Amino acid sequence: PNCYDVSFIPKTPIPHFVNIKWNEFNIKGSPFKVMVMPRPEKDINLGGEGKIRVYYSTTTSSEKIRHNCRFLQSLLERKKVHLREDFEPWIPIDIGMDREERNRIFEKAGVRKTPMLFIDDQYVGDYDDVVELDETGELDRLLSYCALKYRNLQTVEEARRVDQVARMQLQS
Repeated sequence: PNCYDVSFIPKTPIPHFVNIKWNEFNIKGSPFKVMVMPRPEKDINLGGEGKIRVYYSTTTSSEKIRHNCRFLQSLLERKKVHLREDFEPWIPIDIGMDREERNRIFEKAGVRKTPMLFIDDQYVGDYDDVVELDETGELDRLLSYCALKYRNLQTVEEARRVDQVARMQLQS
């Protein structure tokens, strides 16, 4: 199949729907939902550069949030993310974390909805956002990029080969 680069430069921090057509027909998956978050006044460093982190609530009474945590964990486990060196164990955002640190996380994400996935110290989204990214293949691209950065590799293909070898070693 052919591969095309498409760029989109949003001006407003809201969800956008982008239609991409070829010969007047929508390409598969179009329209695409693009989440655009407002940039914080200053760049907030959470110390997660080159890492994959999930922040979650342990004290929520919301069944939906607990469901989203279980299913996000399942999705990431299917991708073997929990076995990677750049993955940090899930971080509770409510127990053992002071209010200032928690507010920095919320400010960086631009939302207060858990669970929150961060890759390379950048907010990726909540469970629903991550599922959408997975369906379009974008989640795999973000995870490969993080692996490249973490391991100082040159190409996504090289990162995938290294991940594949690591998975085979863990299975044996």
